[in-house]
Amino acid sequence: MKINKKFNKNGFRSKIMISKFNPIIEKMYDLFEEIEFPECHECSECCYLPWILKEEYNSHLENFGKTMKEINSVAFIMDTESCRYAKENRCTLYEDRPLDCRLFPLDIIKEDEKYWWVIFTICPQHEIIRDKLIPLIPKLESMISKDIFEQYKNQITLTKKMYLPYKLKKYEKIKKFQKNY
Repeated sequence: MKINKKFNKNGFRSKIMISKFNPIIEKMYDLFEEIEFPECHECSECCYLPWILKEEYNSHLENFGKTMKEINSVAFIMDTESCRYAKENRCTLYEDRPLDCRLFPLDIIKEDEKYWWVIFTICPQHEIIRDKLIPLIPKLESMISKDIFEQYKNQITLTKKMYLPYKLKKYEKIKKFQKNY
């Protein structure tokens, strides 16, 4: 396993372990680097119940290892009610945040036995971000392997029970998930 060393926004060195799956994850990360997102309102609405793909686990183990709980093969960051790395309503691991955090407010949910791309409307910037994220959906979907989608399905099943904005349907359906696994 190869290790890349880099410095994050806060000046801390982080180690990113490159596995056979990470090129897929890195491509997804790179998609978001191209977008100019509006300034964050620092509300921390996105910092509840984040989860990590197993392909990201080694990369984030140093940051999240003691705060993670695995449920049905999905690793959730569950040390407290909100992510412990949300300090003063800002992410202290912003440069190294997991894909779930990078995607927010974009997500995949299950409704009426179908999977949908949605925008969670709890983000104060969701209307502005929405127009920037919608063009990424086909690219993202093409990168989601069967294995990654299985992790999403497990996460969705659990999130329905635990994540209040999901339970309250605080999202806007954008597009049906096209891949048929």
